[in-house]
Amino acid sequence: MDTIYDSRRCFCFCCEEEIDSAARDSSAWEMPSCGVILEGGGNYGSTVYDSMMDGIFIRLVICDNCLKEKRGFLREVRKNYQEQRNNND
Repeated sequence: MDTIYDSRRCFCFCCEEEIDSAARDSSAWEMPSCGVILEGGGNYGSTVYDSMMDGIFIRLVICDNCLKEKRGFLREVRKNYQEQRNNND
């Protein structure tokens, strides 16, 4: 599927199934139902995206089914939000 970005429609990056919005007043690009938003700017070594050079960041959505199916290929990182909150006070 060679889909061009459309702010009204959102598709899973992996399986390409359309994802609905979880809220009536926002798009699935902002609040996907049964999916997560991932955003990044590339990193050193990428030949496709390097936000340090052009300031472009990417955003993609992956549905929950694909996350469950591919769980063995990702790394979960737990952040200590209480510690971050205390440092910001």
